[in-house]
Amino acid sequence: MPVPANRRTRLRYYLHRKLRQSSRISRKSLEFTCLLIGAVLVALASLTFAALADWALEANAWWAGHWPLLPWLVLPLGLVALVHLTRKHAPYVAGSGIPQVIAAISLPYSMDKGRLVALRQTLWKIPLTFLAMFIGASVGREGPSVQVGAAVMLAWGAYCRRHRLAFGGFSANELMA
Repeated sequence: MPVPANRRTRLRYYLHRKLRQSSRISRKSLEFTCLLIGAVLVALASLTFAALADWALEANAWWAGHWPLLPWLVLPLGLVALVHLTRKHAPYVAGSGIPQVIAAISLPYSMDKGRLVALRQTLWKIPLTFLAMFIGASVGREGPSVQVGAAVMLAWGAYCRRHRLAFGGFSANELMA
C-alpha cells in the first residue's frame, strides 16, 4: 500500500531536517575534537619538556658531585656556547618565554608577532633549556613551557585552518591564550 503524498513529504522534510542537524552537530564535534587534540599536543610537549628538564638537573647534580671543580669551567664556557647558539639559530627564544607570548598577544598583526611564537624558532627552546640546566645554569622551565605551548597550539590552529577542519572563527591570540 503506497504512502500518501503528504505523509511522504513530511517524512522527507523530517529526514532532511535531521540530516542538517546532524551535520551541524558533527561540525561542532569536529571543532571540539580539534581543540582537544591541540590541548593534548600542548600537554605532551610540556610533559616531554619537563621530563627532559628533570633529567638534565639530575645529570648536572651527578657530574657536579663527582667532579666538584668542573662546574667552574663548564658553566662559563657552556653559557658562551648557549648565547652563541641562541643568537645564531633562534633569536626570538631568548628570555623566559612568558614576555614573548604576552607581546605576541598584544602586538598588532605583523611579522614579528608571528616570529615570537613561531614553532620552528620556539622548538629551539627545549634543547637550549635542557643544555642550560645540564651545565648548571639557573633557568626555569615554566616560562619556556608557556612559549612552547603557545607555539604548538598556534601551529596546530594554522594546520586546522589550512585544511578547513576547525578554528575558522578563532584569532591567533585566542589560540595562543
